[in-house]
Amino acid sequence: MSSQKQSNHPWEVLSDVELADKLAEQIRSLVDPEAIRKRKGSVQDKILTRIQLRKRQKERRILFVSIAASLLVLFTIGYNFFTDSPENEHMAWLEISTPKGVRDSVLLADGSKIFLNGGSNLKYPKQFTGKTREVSFVGEGYFEIAKNAEKPFLVNTGLIDVKVLGTKFNLKTYANDMSVETILEEGRVQISHPASNQMLEMKPNDCVTFDKQMNTFSKKQVDPLTASMWRTGKYSFYSTPFPEFAQTLERGFGVTFIIENPEVANRHFTGDFIRGETIDEILNILKISSGLNYRKENNIITIK
Repeated sequence: MSSQKQSNHPWEVLSDVELADKLAEQIRSLVDPEAIRKRKGSVQDKILTRIQLRKRQKERRILFVSIAASLLVLFTIGYNFFTDSPENEHMAWLEISTPKGVRDSVLLADGSKIFLNGGSNLKYPKQFTGKTREVSFVGEGYFEIAKNAEKPFLVNTGLIDVKVLGTKFNLKTYANDMSVETILEEGRVQISHPASNQMLEMKPNDCVTFDKQMNTFSKKQVDPLTASMWRTGKYSFYSTPFPEFAQTLERGFGVTFIIENPEVANRHFTGDFIRGETIDEILNILKISSGLNYRKENNIITIK
């Protein structure tokens, strides 16, 4: 007679449903409820922190957009105020530059006229306001200034100042020149060097030269009409050092001189070119009269 083996494990006698309930109860007994609550609270805190952070970021973005919009409105109002006002229109500054080989002229609001030689720059207001008429200038120019005793005309060169009431004068103030030259044709001119507190008056036919290295003025008498001949493409030289002679032609014709022969650099030239000669004609005259040896390639002139 066979004997049936009996189980000692109490779960083996349970039905499937009872077994499932038992396992669930066992699992629940193994999990700490307090740990679950803490974990749940930690997760909730992080979620709330993220929500509040995003809310603050959103509020900052809204505040930033509001401020930016306000500033844009203020900028637009300010811009329209300054650009649309009649006073600002009068204060607008204009600028004209002439490359080497080009001459030009400009008529100012007060009726004054300025002729510019090659390599010059003029900055001037669209309208003159205030108690003076001021312009900034570098290069060489011939000034025909309209008379206005109550509103002096001031030319600022960055080094010296030229003050006039109504006059005609030639001003040469190139940045790479060793001096500034002013030649008065008619009227009255006052020249000053603010840095050294120097000032002098000019009368017609005066030529005042300011030495940039020595910071000193010198004066002599000249023919003012000769000095401004460049306006019509005419040139007059009297015992002019060749480097200065070449520089004048560079500005007038837009060429470049290269001096390879040091002896030529020490020579002086005298001559008038008053018939509107071209640069080739001038060079040919120099070759015949002075034995000048040169080579010209495009706008480069090499003195041998």
